[in-house]
Amino acid sequence: MSAAADVADVVVIGAGCAGLCAAVEAAERGLSVAVVEKLETSLLNSTVASGGYFAFVDTDLQRRQRILDSEAAFRQDMAMAGGGKSDPDLVDLFLDHQRDTYYWLQERGINFYQVEMGIGMNVPRCHAADGQRVVEMLLRATSRHGLQVRYQWPARELSRKDDGYSVSGPKGESIYARGGVILASGGFSRNRALLARLAPGLERVRIIDGGLGSHGDGIVMAEALGAQLCSMESVKPNFFAHAFREESAGAPARFHHDAPVGMVYHLGGILVDQGGRRYVREDLNAKDIALATLKLHEAMSWGIYDESVRRRAVAERTIYINPLALEKSLRANSLQELAQLTNIPPEALVETVNAYNATSRSGQPDPLGREYQTARVGKRFALEEPPYYAFPTAPNLATTFSGVRINNNVEVVGRDGNAIAGLYACGEMVGGFHGMSFMTGTGLSQAAIFGRVAARHIAASLRSD
Repeated sequence: MSAAADVADVVVIGAGCAGLCAAVEAAERGLSVAVVEKLETSLLNSTVASGGYFAFVDTDLQRRQRILDSEAAFRQDMAMAGGGKSDPDLVDLFLDHQRDTYYWLQERGINFYQVEMGIGMNVPRCHAADGQRVVEMLLRATSRHGLQVRYQWPARELSRKDDGYSVSGPKGESIYARGGVILASGGFSRNRALLARLAPGLERVRIIDGGLGSHGDGIVMAEALGAQLCSMESVKPNFFAHAFREESAGAPARFHHDAPVGMVYHLGGILVDQGGRRYVREDLNAKDIALATLKLHEAMSWGIYDESVRRRAVAERTIYINPLALEKSLRANSLQELAQLTNIPPEALVETVNAYNATSRSGQPDPLGREYQTARVGKRFALEEPPYYAFPTAPNLATTFSGVRINNNVEVVGRDGNAIAGLYACGEMVGGFHGMSFMTGTGLSQAAIFGRVAARHIAASLRSD
């Protein structure tokens, strides 16, 4: 369908990974599709801002790297990462379609070049891709079907009309969706008013990494139609950003893919406040550590690590500490010198590290309760190999991964518990799937999978009419 049409079988709101996958799947099933996006380009959304990781299970790429994975292992990791709050039905839906989607994406030009370990998993299943390339390939796929994304077309309101929906846009324009509307407009990390209402306290996070369109528009429109919201208690900041990171050219540094990521505590480092004292057990997940850090006066802390941790970060090429974070870390031959560089009281830092080392060597319980390096993986160890390093870290909010409740057809569920006919949601604005925290890569995978499921359900519904 041409961009000028005002009637379509399906209207997709949002042109990121979720929306574009939904649009391509719908077009491939013979539906007429209109895609609207409020930004001037798809290259400013959360997909491009992300690390480009997709979580898939038991793939040929995993097997080539001699990685053994299974659906059972995935379910176990989702339960662990989500604190038992991930919806098992949505996890099953994900698994039912994940391998097909993995190959579907490759057939449309997306290259997964290696598998890495990520947060919230005990088996490496982060399939690395380039976020910008993902969007570009999906846009090519939409073009092959004659679809043109209507950019700078913010959807203002959804209203029922006959058996479909009227989608109101700028300058009095509207599009009628005969078969359904797929909401794929992202999260709400850039809407401080919505954060204050739905996740009180997080409006104070000062480093925002989400896509530039992450204002919760789809959530607000769905709410107006009676949608049930869920998982708001799981909206938490991350904890990897350089505390003194600069913005560049008016856009977040994340979009340049050269931002330092320094989760030094995941590899055995410790976290101290500006007074040189530990304040949280470092084997909590990054989001809970971020919440604890927000309670500090400075709302930031220092990740302290030694040469053994640095060597491991270099050797393993983990996503926890990237090369730029190693470059940005302050370096000193002694803890006293490191304290001077960080403006931490030297006596306090030395005492803190010595006490931590003593309990680590002796096997005595840690006063703050730390047992592992991270997430029940790896034992803690003494930090006693100079030189020493410090990385300043502040909470940052990239994704919210909470919002409307959906069912197994990815239809939006109303406050009465019934599906809202013809209204679908996928991607970051969906609640329930991840639980209290998320596994690296499941965000983009879920976006692609659930977007395709929505399109398939609309196609089946139109055929049955």
